[in-house]
Order: sequence, then structure tokens, then C-alpha cells
Amino acid sequence: MQATGDKDLVGIEFEAHIQGKPSAVEISDPALVPADYWVTPEPKPPVAAISKKLIGDALKAGLVVPGASLGTDKKLVIK
Repeated sequence: MQATGDKDLVGIEFEAHIQGKPSAVEISDPALVPADYWVTPEPKPPVAAISKKLIGDALKAGLVVPGASLGTDKKLVIK
């Protein structure tokens, strides 16, 4: 469908269309992500982890976060 440029396909027993998916945070290099975007989850022992929510909010606000980007993708919906 993508190769032909068709966005909708209607058949006798089904319909299919290509739909965009919400942007997702993609971490290309965790070592480049600033410490502001790391969180320490509970319970103990504390182990720092990257917060994709914080990064996503920053990227959507137009900030640059080294080592991270917003990826967009599509999905096929069949009814």
C-alpha cells in the first residue's frame, strides 16, 4: 500500500488503511543523555534509568536532547 501510495483498501470482507502512530522516544546513545533525564525509581536499590517521558516532553517542546530523538512510524489497521 505504501509503495503504490494508496492509503485505503476496501474489500468485500474487510477494510484496511495506513494510520500514523504517536511519536515515540528513541534513545540512540544513552551515554549522551544528560543527567536531567535520568530518574531513580523506587524501591531500593537505586538504579538510575532514562525517563522517556521527560525526554519526550522536552523534545515535543522543541528542546534538543543529545542521544535521543522522536521517531514516527505507521501501522496497518484492518477492520
